[in-house]
Amino acid sequence: MALGAALFTVACGGSGEQTESGDPTGAPRTATGTPGPVGAVVAEGTHGTDGADDTHVPAPPEPPVFDPATTPCPAEAAVCVDIDGRRSWLQQDGAVTLGPVPISSGRPGEDTPRGTFHTVRKVKDEVSYVFDGDAMPNSVYFTGNGHALHGGDVNEESHGCVHLPEDVAAHYFDTLGIGETVVVY
Repeated sequence: MALGAALFTVACGGSGEQTESGDPTGAPRTATGTPGPVGAVVAEGTHGTDGADDTHVPAPPEPPVFDPATTPCPAEAAVCVDIDGRRSWLQQDGAVTLGPVPISSGRPGEDTPRGTFHTVRKVKDEVSYVFDGDAMPNSVYFTGNGHALHGGDVNEESHGCVHLPEDVAAHYFDTLGIGETVVVY
């Protein structure tokens, strides 16, 4: 039987029974057992129409394992920033130590620079003096022109910095030293 033909809306009865509507004959049907949520979709099986046991549902496929070797970020980089992929990660000798994590970067006209840089300065509780005193927690600067990795809203474009989730920015700040290689691509 096609799955579409076996779909019914389940409503929970007060007695611990489930009544199903949508029977092709229009007759109400009753199934005993543990009540399911209102609006649940019933597939074929003991709670469906063919009597087979539906207790085993295959797990969804595993997402592909992230392999930094498939990216342009070299193994000697401590920080990798993939602007187009909106992600960043920390690594040591090419092995990922944190991430990838979501990021946002500079808006059009205030693009985050791409290339190989080195961390030049760290400021725990930074405030932007250029952009209305915006908070820039756990700033790790990678250019001499004010570009930093720091905590910020990853759903909002920046003025050229790389926004990281707040907890991740704290980890980057605590982990990275001055002179570490940052690759932005």
